[in-house]
Amino acid sequence: MSTGAFYGAPQVLPGNGEPPNEFRIFPFGAFNTEEGRFVFTAEDGLRICEHWKQRGTQPVIEYEHASTRLPGQPTPAAGWFTIELRRDGLWATRIKWTKRAAEYIRAGEYRYTSPTFPHTDGKELGLFNVSLTNTPATHDQRPLVAASTRIPMEMTPEQKSAFFAMCD
Repeated sequence: MSTGAFYGAPQVLPGNGEPPNEFRIFPFGAFNTEEGRFVFTAEDGLRICEHWKQRGTQPVIEYEHASTRLPGQPTPAAGWFTIELRRDGLWATRIKWTKRAAEYIRAGEYRYTSPTFPHTDGKELGLFNVSLTNTPATHDQRPLVAASTRIPMEMTPEQKSAFFAMCD
């Protein structure tokens, strides 16, 4: 078993710039990341919920996977959340952001989340924590806070493609 960073798809908010109070960590089914293809099942979700219920603590949101990348170093929290299993996957709900993390998100200094989990052969086995990051490995990752953006209709397909590339 190895610990890998898998990057979930957070809820996109309507451009108000405020940190979300919930986001989806894992959708059900298969999806691709820079680390390979993963499959998240209802059984995985139930196992994760039971694990955190038994621990009796809330999972933490940290910065840039610091607890796994910098062992023994201080790893301040960005927030804490409650796990919830829904029809479309595993969610972080009732998020309590720290003042600093909320400021980072409002300023656009952090845009994405990234769960850290133990896995084997692309199978989800747990959830260690979630990090704020700017370099998600999930393909087609969506930001925590979406800007209110309109594309002028007079753009050519090439211009629209270039515009979207700048927004990613």
